[in-house]
Amino acid sequence: MNLEQRLSELEARVSQLEKEAAAATTAETEKHLQGLPNSTKTIIFKEIEKTKQDERPVGIDPESYLAKEILWQSRKIIELEHSIAEILNTVKHLKYLLTKS
Repeated sequence: MNLEQRLSELEARVSQLEKEAAAATTAETEKHLQGLPNSTKTIIFKEIEKTKQDERPVGIDPESYLAKEILWQSRKIIELEHSIAEILNTVKHLKYLLTKS
């Protein structure tokens, strides 16, 4: 599999996840609006859609201090997650050995 195919697959997956998130958000909103008159629900959903269209994504300059700090902290979090996973595996193994003997 070449990089272009992989990129295409990842873009499709991101698109799918965005659609799922939007559907989940809509379902959650409907749950909270349950019991309100239909006219009120319609107005609220129209305002939500209008707000979504007006939103502007905010980017971070990759060379800025903030971007480097976020990257560093993300790496640290990943390292911590790996360490926790190793500890959990060790604990499971020790429990297994204790129950075995």
